[in-house]
Amino acid sequence: MEEERIKERQKKRTRNDKIRLYIKRVFVNCLVVLSLAGSFVAIFYAAQYALQNSYRFDNYFFLDLIVTYLTSIVITIVNFLAPILFGFLIRFEDYSPGFAIQFTLIR
Repeated sequence: MEEERIKERQKKRTRNDKIRLYIKRVFVNCLVVLSLAGSFVAIFYAAQYALQNSYRFDNYFFLDLIVTYLTSIVITIVNFLAPILFGFLIRFEDYSPGFAIQFTLIR
């Protein structure tokens, strides 16, 4: 039933509504690309820091453990936060529920 309501709403869109929707979609996609780029940068710098400072915290077990697994920790945080962010952003793009799920999984 939701699919039918969405198709009916799509038919009733005016030209200005479509333009606003496409602008929103471009903006949301830019946010997605920026968040993905930020994730890659965070992983890169975490790996670089862990490699350069792996010997520095040998006397402190807990700090050494964190620095050793820093890259894994950052990847885990990104894997936890990215789907939440993408699920939040997909609501603004006004896609059908089936397409929204597929698109979120692709991201």
